[in-house]
Amino acid sequence: SQQQLDDDDDDDSTANNSNCTSGTSSRRTLGYLCFADRLENIPGGDEDAAHEEMKCTGWELVDFLSKPGLARHMGVARVVE
Repeated sequence: SQQQLDDDDDDDSTANNSNCTSGTSSRRTLGYLCFADRLENIPGGDEDAAHEEMKCTGWELVDFLSKPGLARHMGVARVVE
């Protein structure tokens, strides 16, 4: 919901990731992305892998719904500054 997305904007936590640099604790949301894609870089629809892949490309995964096989995974991500 939009209220949940707005509430998530206030979250200052950052995840540890050895492959990507994490941002500062003061972040500003620049935009959202709603997607439905096969996400070939995310084997088996692994949600942890999805979070890492999105983070490495400058996005923060807000919500993720994986689908089995060749179906499209769905989710919401935001880009933060």
